[in-house]
Amino acid sequence: MMVILHVMVGAGIAHVASARLQNPTDGSVRRPTIPLIAGAAVVGLLSHGVLDGLKHGYLLSAGPDIMTGATLAVLWCLAARPPLRLLFAAAIAASLLPDIIDHGTTMLQWKLGIDVPVEGHRFFPWHWHDGSGSLR
Repeated sequence: MMVILHVMVGAGIAHVASARLQNPTDGSVRRPTIPLIAGAAVVGLLSHGVLDGLKHGYLLSAGPDIMTGATLAVLWCLAARPPLRLLFAAAIAASLLPDIIDHGTTMLQWKLGIDVPVEGHRFFPWHWHDGSGSLR
């Protein structure tokens, strides 16, 4: 699945998680608790598997997708109210983490020409050949 979509879903998870943190009387926002941040991160991680399991193609090549997704993630975190920035960063980062773990070294070698060992085994089952919904 495209990086941009993982970022959008991670941000959506953070939005849902933060819904009850706003004080309705004055509009102030409470800081999220560690369990709330951890829960949003776990849901973000699992959302990656759901998205990757769906049948999908890639509308953008890897370079523009990664750059646009990274820019979107940073801007989304900066746009969040300061008490919520960690929550947004955790949910978005967790939604991207499986690709970083399973494809990070491959991308470094392929795009940047950095000589790093690339293992064929993928940790997350939705990245295994029979678990991915990729149409490629």
